[in-house]
Amino acid sequence: MPRTRAGAGAHADGPPALSGCLIVRDNAKTIGPCLESLRPWVDELVVVDTGSTDDTPRLAAALGARVFHFPWVDDFSAARNESVRHARGEWVFWMDSDDVIDAANGRALRTLADGPHPDTVFGYVVRVHCTGPDPALTDDVTVVDHVKLFRNRPDLRFEHRIHEQIIPAIRRAGGGVAWTDLFVVHAGYDHSPEGQARKKERDLRILHRELAEKPGHPFTLFNLGMTYADVGEPGRAAGYLEESLRASVLGDSQRRKAYALLAFCRAALGDAAGALRTCDAGLAECPEDVELRFRAGVYLHATGRLREAVAAYERVLAGGGPRYFTSLDRGVAGFKARANLAAVHADLGEWDPAERLLRAVTAEEPNYRPGWQGLGDLLLRRGRLDAAGAVAAELVGRPRLAAEGHLLAGRVAVARGRADDAGRAWEAALALGPTEPDVLERLARLAFEAGRDGPAERALRALAAAAPTDGAVHHNLGTVFLHARGRARPSPRSSGRSSCARTRSRHGCAWGTPCGTRATAPGRPRRGGPYSSPSRVTTRRRPRCATSGYRSDAPAPVRSSFGPRVATRTFVGAGDPAPGAFRRRSAGRAADGVTGHGGVDCAPASQVRKWTTRTHGRGA
Repeated sequence: MPRTRAGAGAHADGPPALSGCLIVRDNAKTIGPCLESLRPWVDELVVVDTGSTDDTPRLAAALGARVFHFPWVDDFSAARNESVRHARGEWVFWMDSDDVIDAANGRALRTLADGPHPDTVFGYVVRVHCTGPDPALTDDVTVVDHVKLFRNRPDLRFEHRIHEQIIPAIRRAGGGVAWTDLFVVHAGYDHSPEGQARKKERDLRILHRELAEKPGHPFTLFNLGMTYADVGEPGRAAGYLEESLRASVLGDSQRRKAYALLAFCRAALGDAAGALRTCDAGLAECPEDVELRFRAGVYLHATGRLREAVAAYERVLAGGGPRYFTSLDRGVAGFKARANLAAVHADLGEWDPAERLLRAVTAEEPNYRPGWQGLGDLLLRRGRLDAAGAVAAELVGRPRLAAEGHLLAGRVAVARGRADDAGRAWEAALALGPTEPDVLERLARLAFEAGRDGPAERALRALAAAAPTDGAVHHNLGTVFLHARGRARPSPRSSGRSSCARTRSRHGCAWGTPCGTRATAPGRPRRGGPYSSPSRVTTRRRPRCATSGYRSDAPAPVRSSFGPRVATRTFVGAGDPAPGAFRRRSAGRAADGVTGHGGVDCAPASQVRKWTTRTHGRGA
């Protein structure tokens, strides 16, 4: 007789078929949504608490879980195995305490668990969708493969103190795994700087302890390299990744990711050519790997091999190939590759394909801010002000992108010589209270270089609150104060005009504009070098600007892209035929990237003051 089910812990015939197993500790904020999402689809919930000081155990029990206690011993596998030990189901499904599963995936999970199953299949791969700080945004999702459903057998237990794995035990037992399209959402991740700092400290402590216990283990070496890359130490990360590759054998699932991380680290150290060689080595071993191909496109672009970069991105977009274990930003094989390909076409002067790609990007992922930035920049660069204005109006009507729309509207107004309209547009952007550092930085820059001290100061104050240790932000804020004070108390000699206005030259080097090219507006920077905040990576220096005769102290990072959030480069200002300067943005768990923002086609003819470019380390 078929088994009938009536919720967690209730089963009509024989032992339960499916046990949901979790380990928890101080997860009172997330355990409720997690268990409520899983409870309808399993026959029992097993929760092992490793030392909560909040209400987590009580909340879990109230939701029908069998709660057990286990002392924390710096070992995730030990805790997971304790939960499996208490499971009574034929199959075990494990989740993190901040995961949720929706009804469609829960129903499919139940159908899968009820069988039938090939005798050789001991486990099933279920993906984890790791969201960014705003789970509602679909442009910032990393997809990670895990064997989350496996047979409840005494010889199948997790291994490794951290980043625990069940697949080695499955292989030793002579079993295999099968792929599914199921996924859970890792929605409760702590993205706060404090939470990230605690997590990285814990991870490194446990990993070094494991390496002492298992010297030379390739998986532990890989995880050390990955974690040091996450905390912004690419040199140290590269050493562990190289050791991992030497210690592992062909076919080990982490090798392809080790190549990708090593390429990222070499690019972060200023060696784009070395990063490209690393991609080539990885692709020789894993020719179907999407991330390695994507990175190859980034580094080919960085080294000026544009036609080869086009071919690399087109191959990414062609898709195909077998599935393999990976952790990948879901945009890499789609809209982010298209955005990067558009940037290459723009550098080749191929405006029509670039515009078509960018419009496809915004259609595929309407929340992807760099796609809209690139489209607006390209339209301005081509002098299509009506089209750029239409894009700005569309963005203003989208609540999440309204500030972006006002920024673009201000740039269009400046291009039309309407400085007052530009000022009102930027004031409207500020009134929305944007919190994204990228938006605030560009808003501050535009107002700063347009001589609009009020909005520039407010944007810089908000940016300083978001990035209190960024020296460039405070330098620019100080420059705004000095300029405002100079205007309020003019000297007889200057008659109230700044030294910039009195000594402007025909050309200027503007923030975001490549050195050696003409800026849109005349003027030259104020005397005195900018404060250069320390960068966490060593990068190339920008070449001396041939026209303005000064050199920016901010490093020019190589074009790089790693794993959960891939930022792409956009375009420079209207009428500038040269490629835009790249800078790094912070990245998420599985993607890190590069971007160059629009050139300063918005600075008025009265003056261009010197803006100090922020340095960007890799985010956690």
